[in-house]
Amino acid sequence: MRQSELLELTKELRRQRALLLHTVAETEADLADIAAERESELEELAQEERAARLYDRLAEHERRELAAIDAALQRIADGTYGICVDCGTEIPVARLRALPATPYCVECAEQHERAARETPGEEEEVPHRGELPGDLEVLSDRELEELLRETVREDGRVDMEELRIVARHGVAYLDGAVPSELEHQILLKLVTDVVGVKDVVDRLQVNELLWEREDRDKPPVPPVAEVRPEPPQTEDVVEAIEEGKEYVPPAEPLPDED
Repeated sequence: MRQSELLELTKELRRQRALLLHTVAETEADLADIAAERESELEELAQEERAARLYDRLAEHERRELAAIDAALQRIADGTYGICVDCGTEIPVARLRALPATPYCVECAEQHERAARETPGEEEEVPHRGELPGDLEVLSDRELEELLRETVREDGRVDMEELRIVARHGVAYLDGAVPSELEHQILLKLVTDVVGVKDVVDRLQVNELLWEREDRDKPPVPPVAEVRPEPPQTEDVVEAIEEGKEYVPPAEPLPDED
C-alpha cells in the first residue's frame, strides 16, 4: 500500500470516529475539549471522563463501529493495517476504501458471518444474490450493512431510532419504522441511488406525526347558538291586549289629546 493511500484511509477513519462521537455530543465544546491537546494531568483526567460519558451514550452497534475504528487506527500505528488478521493476506485497497475499519479479507469476513448469521425474517425467503456495483462486490453482508447505516447517518435526514437495516446476499432488508413518508422515500433513495443497492425488500412502517396526517382529528366546531325570533312588540296597549303582542312603552310620552 502506498503511503498516500495509507494517509487517505487514516484520515477517513478519523473522520468516521469524529462523526460517531458527534452524534451523541451534548455540545460542540465537548468534542473540542476531547480533541484538544492535554496540557495538564488534571485536564487529561477531565477529558477522559468526558470521553467515557460520550462512549456510554452510544448505541450498541455504534459502539462496535467505534471499537473497529479504534482497532484499525491501532493497526496503522503498529504497521499491520491492510493485512487480514485471520489469514495474513493483503486486503485490496478498493475494499479498504469501501470499509476502512475492516480487519478481514472478504473470504474471512464471510466465514465469520456464516458462523453467527441471523435470518432476515420469517416473512420472506432470501432471494437469489442481488446485483451489486463492482465497488460493493468486495464487501461482505455485514460490511454492506455498516456502509448503508453510515450513509444514512451521514445524510442526517432520516430518523434511525426505530430503523433496522440487514443485508443478505446483496439484498438490503429495511425493517422497523420511520416518522414520515418523506423520510421513507429519502431512505430508499440513499440505499438505491447513493449506495447502489438495487435489490431492496422494504418492510418499513411509516408512523406519521399527528400534524402530518391528512386524517388527523380536526378541532371541534362550536355549536351555533339557536336564534329565536323576537316576539312582536307594540306601543299600543289595546293592540297588545287584543293581539297578544308584547307591550313596549314608547321612548317619549305621547302628547295629551284635547
